[in-house]
Amino acid sequence: MLFHLAAAVSLALLLALVVAWIAYFDVERGFRRESENAPARTGRVDWFLLDRGRLIWSMSLWNNPPIALRTRTRYRWHSVDRASRPRPLLAREDDGTVHALGFEFSRGTRGSNTWRFVAVPCWSLAGLLLILPALQIRWFFVRRRRRRHGRCRVCGYDLRATPDRCPECGHAVVAVNC
Repeated sequence: MLFHLAAAVSLALLLALVVAWIAYFDVERGFRRESENAPARTGRVDWFLLDRGRLIWSMSLWNNPPIALRTRTRYRWHSVDRASRPRPLLAREDDGTVHALGFEFSRGTRGSNTWRFVAVPCWSLAGLLLILPALQIRWFFVRRRRRRHGRCRVCGYDLRATPDRCPECGHAVVAVNC
């Protein structure tokens, strides 16, 4: 039962991802979380974006910002229309950024600031989310084939000699009236 629920949730997330992927391909859309701590004079900004068919997480930490900030956390929506530009399939730039098949990773420091940047293409997430529904569909057809050929739906044991209960796993066979 838990597997059925996980497959249904995975399928719903897959559909939401595909709709967002198509709808926002040329629009950078997401939200930003800002955390600022005035006594320690530190801060953090996290970006969560959908841009050019990629899900992006970017984080910046800073120490001693130029102005005094209050201790707070803010969330802001972000949207920018832009024309898509092609990305290299495999590249490594001078600043340490690595691009490979739509994946991108970068990190670094500049003064007292630190940043991390991770981009994952939507096609890879769609492939991961497709695994559980595909297994669910496969098991549906395997069980149906076993039932048609007089085998146990659970373990596949031949039930011609004992049509009421499987001697291998103990599963009770439900009679189907045709």
